[in-house]
Amino acid sequence: MLTIPSVVSPASLACAHDVGLNSSHPKALAAWKAYAHLHVPNEACGFFLRGDRFLPVENISETPDRHFAFNSEDYRQIADEIEGIVHSHTPGPDKDQRGELLKGDNAPSKLDMECQIASDVPWGISVVDADHTADPVWWGDSLPIRPLLGRVFLHGINDCYSLVRDWHRLQGVYFDDVPRDNEWWKNVSDDGHAEFDLYVDLFESRGFRRVQRVAPKKGDCFIARLHSPLVRNHAGVFIDDQQFIHHAGQQLSLRQFGHVWQPKLDFIVRHKDLPETM
Repeated sequence: MLTIPSVVSPASLACAHDVGLNSSHPKALAAWKAYAHLHVPNEACGFFLRGDRFLPVENISETPDRHFAFNSEDYRQIADEIEGIVHSHTPGPDKDQRGELLKGDNAPSKLDMECQIASDVPWGISVVDADHTADPVWWGDSLPIRPLLGRVFLHGINDCYSLVRDWHRLQGVYFDDVPRDNEWWKNVSDDGHAEFDLYVDLFESRGFRRVQRVAPKKGDCFIARLHSPLVRNHAGVFIDDQQFIHHAGQQLSLRQFGHVWQPKLDFIVRHKDLPETM
């Protein structure tokens, strides 16, 4: 049975992002960071290979300061040896006037998430500027699941949807990830409907059903609005009949008592493959 600790240890925070490739590929990591730094202000890309090796790959994007692309032949020739695909995010036209990287710039785009799922290997992103190259943040289902509490928020990797999904994975219930842009809930049509509604439409397609209860059960998920007047953009999962875990933007993931959030909870859903009694 999964146990949720009440206190987040420094060790848990230290490993919030490093879930394998950085520590298991130290030579590749060092080579990648040196390579990425050489290409600022353009984005760089490459492969982490078996045997702790790094293979640099040319960025052939027409806008290399904002995007990356590589020749598919480079990938096919060595696909069996690739253990991770990495690219950098650098200061560019989307950054503030000081040229500094904006908060959350190491978060994957919707396209990054789509490509990671298609490749079926972990992907990593390093934030790089003229003075510093950060270790890449990795994501992908083949990596170990991060500790559920104390996660540093990073949209698309460590957010409310990924926390709910990872909790279910630990119970043996699996459903697909959803490639999503940051602040997807702000894309609202003139009639007030979200163009992309993660927690209403897609939850149903992934096996969730609404339930009516006087009190929630372990495994029930709530759907709510958080700093979003029109679109339900937040979710959490109850770990018993009183407490739930969730991950709000720019905060650490944590557990709280349900009565604190009761006025904000719109409705409760439960996955069809999750037993009613746990």
